[in-house]
Order: sequence, then structure tokens, then C-alpha cells
Amino acid sequence: MKLVENNEERYYDICIKLFRNLGVFHSVNNTAKYNSERCRNLNSWLYYIIKDYNVHQDDFTLIFEASKSILKERAKNPYCSNYLYKDKYNDPDKIIKLINLEDYMNDFISILKNNDHHNHCLCLKFIF
Repeated sequence: MKLVENNEERYYDICIKLFRNLGVFHSVNNTAKYNSERCRNLNSWLYYIIKDYNVHQDDFTLIFEASKSILKERAKNPYCSNYLYKDKYNDPDKIIKLINLEDYMNDFISILKNNDHHNHCLCLKFIF
């Protein structure tokens, strides 16, 4: 894997977090823990890692492929697939913002209806 800004330790930490979140280190198949929301969050996190740290997304694709192989050897199905926002959308930041808006719509509505809520202004700022 190529080094990002010569920070090998940071790269290692990111890779370990990704493997852990893909379920590679789990001996028990806990499908309740892995769901579509978790996979969306994982892929959103990866998008921002790639963007903010100038990481090559091909490196993460290799990790996803390795995790699939490891999980299949243990007779488990992979939980998440690699969803490359950068390749699929012109403006991935806006897509992720829409996904978050959809996921938390009820919370946003509740906050926006209450002008006295401590997050009212932050919620308005996020939406607009």
C-alpha cells in the first residue's frame, strides 16, 4: 500500500479499522451487527478518508477483496461491498449529505419544529 504523506502508522490504523468493521476479526457471525446502515456509514467514512488524506481508493478495494476471501474461507458471507462514491457521482459530498438527511429525517424534523432546541441552528445550517 502506498504511503500517505509518509504516515505509515496512520495508514495501518485505517486499514485495521476497515478490516475490523468488515468483520474479518470476528469469530462469531453476528449478522445483526452488520446491516445496510452500517455499510453505508463505513463507505461514507472511507470516502472522506480517501478525500481528506489523499489515499488511493484502489488500496481499499484490495482490502475489501481480501476480506471477502477471508470471510468466505470461514463460511461467512461478506457484510459490506465497496461502494465508490467518487466513481459513481459527480459530487459525492452532496450524495452523502442526502443519505444522512434521509437517515436522520425524523430527528431533523423534530429539531426544526422546536426553535428552542440547542441544535436548531446547526440543523438549519446542515440542511441549507
